[in-house]
Amino acid sequence: MPQLSPMEILVIVMVALVVFGPEKLPQIARQIGRAAHQLRQMANEVKDEFQDGLDLNDPPEPRPDHPNVRNRHEGMPPALAEKDDDEDEDEDDDPEPGVV
Repeated sequence: MPQLSPMEILVIVMVALVVFGPEKLPQIARQIGRAAHQLRQMANEVKDEFQDGLDLNDPPEPRPDHPNVRNRHEGMPPALAEKDDDEDEDEDDDPEPGVV
């Protein structure tokens, strides 16, 4: 975004004063301020919708030691729970890729 020096701003205000006159200049400044505010508001709303859509604000994963987290084997028949545990143990035995 271009930067305006104080001298450039003064020139713009002087030209606006000559073109619009001293009676209409406050109204025009108010309208420009409102438009800028609405534009910022819309930009923030769009940004928030993108963040929600991309799931950037996912809640953290529940801690396994939290009292509301159930045991993953709860309600499973014992044979299936043992089989599931055996599969987990096999996965832990695999070395990490790239580690010798």
